[in-house]
Amino acid sequence: MSSACDCNLFLFADDSALLVSGRSRLQVEKTLSSELGRICTWLADNKLSLHLGKTESILFGSKHNLSKSDDFSVAVSDIIVT
Repeated sequence: MSSACDCNLFLFADDSALLVSGRSRLQVEKTLSSELGRICTWLADNKLSLHLGKTESILFGSKHNLSKSDDFSVAVSDIIVT
């Protein structure tokens, strides 16, 4: 699965975390949406699935940068991850 993304993927037990960093909120949103899409494709190809209802996203940053930021939105297969 290491070839699946240009970001950091952490696996533990039956959970995983995908860490993406970037210079802008928009860049992070696009990269995260793209990589989650690639992971969903890999899972489907291997007869597995990602429970998007249990999938969550969080945005970290300085107070200053977060105050300038609009809503953080990640979409996978037309489903918004909150």
